Amino acid sequence: MEVDVPTELPSEVEWRTLKEWAESTASANGRLDRMEHALRQLADSHLPSVSALVGPLLAARLCVEAHGRARLARLPSGTVQILGAEKAFFHHLKTGAPSPKHGHIFMHPWISRSPRWVRGKIARTLAGKISIAAKIDAFEGEAWTEKDVAKVEQRVEAIREANKQPPPRR
Repeated sequence: MEVDVPTELPSEVEWRTLKEWAESTASANGRLDRMEHALRQLADSHLPSVSALVGPLLAARLCVEAHGRARLARLPSGTVQILGAEKAFFHHLKTGAPSPKHGHIFMHPWISRSPRWVRGKIARTLAGKISIAAKIDAFEGEAWTEKDVAKVEQRVEAIREANKQPPPRR
C-alpha cells in the first residue's frame, strides 16, 4: 500500500512563526536554568547543612514553606515532615481521614523511591535530620559534610532492610 506524502513546504510566514516560537522557548529555558542556578547557590550558602542532606532545591522549598531559615530551625520535626501537606493535614483533622506521612520531602529519592509501607518511617527519620541540620544552619554551627549525610543514608538503608515486606493486613 502506497501512502501519499505531502511535498509542500511551510510558507515563509509559517517558517518565521516557527522560528520565533523556537527562539522564545530557548530563551525561556535559558532564564529558567539561570534562575535555578541562582537558587541552588543561595540555598547552598544560606542552608548548607540542609542542602547537603536533601539538595538545594528541596532545602529552598522547605525554607520558603516555613517562612524563613530561623522559623524552619524552630519547627518540630513532625511539622517539617508534613510541610507542604497542610491541606491533607487539615482534612485529617476535620474528617478523621488518615494523616499525611510526608509533604515536600516526598520529592527526595530516599522517600519517593521507597516502598509505600516504609515511606512514613523514612520521612520521620529524614524530617528529624532536616530539623537538626536547619538548627545547625540557623545558629551557625559547623555545616554537615558528606560523611554526615552518609550516616543518614545508612540509617535509611537500615530502615528499608528491616521492612522488606509489607506488614500483614489486619
